[in-house]
Amino acid sequence: MPQVSGLILSNHLILSRFPLDEAKAPMNHYRQLSSILTDDKFERNMRLVRLQGFRDDEAEQALRSGFGGRLGPAVCGIGAIVGVLLASPLLLGALALMAIIGVLAPNHPVEVLYNLLARYRNTTEVPANTAGRRLGCFIGVILLGGASLAYVAGSDTTGAVLGLTIGLVAVFVAATNICVPSIVFTLIRGAERTRLRAFFPALFGTASCDSTDRSKLSTTK
Repeated sequence: MPQVSGLILSNHLILSRFPLDEAKAPMNHYRQLSSILTDDKFERNMRLVRLQGFRDDEAEQALRSGFGGRLGPAVCGIGAIVGVLLASPLLLGALALMAIIGVLAPNHPVEVLYNLLARYRNTTEVPANTAGRRLGCFIGVILLGGASLAYVAGSDTTGAVLGLTIGLVAVFVAATNICVPSIVFTLIRGAERTRLRAFFPALFGTASCDSTDRSKLSTTK
């Protein structure tokens, strides 16, 4: 009997560390992703904007900004491919630095320039990025930075693989507006956290996306 009691206690402690909600999270996140992508209340382009974490007025703004929201991935992707063709650690490193800004600042530097032009021309600006979009910049920091260091170290093959990986994915995102990082973020942390502004609290924190939490995590309106 003591052994049985000990086993029951051990199982109780294990389950208390891993609640059923957390165990079910991957399936719930998949259902959220599927719901966003198949919601027939919205046309395709709006579904893709909502996939990136934008809702309501922000979703309309992101939709109206058109290709402005794809400029960051376009510059990253084309720049990475050119960097690999030239075997240029300087270019790849510069793109990695821009990606760091994209993780931490409201927008990627290219989007900042676009918004300045949009303000001057009185057209729609790209809204501040969500955590889902920032994940793309975070991945860019790792792969672009790794590619740059690989070329510096003389490992051209590694540099080419890392650079082309991020380059081809970013070009795909820019061409189709299917945000692969937002898909990954939704599967990992759920659709609600994909909407948050600050990347690291959204990825590692426990905040939900109600109005109070979002205002605390937001870097800009």
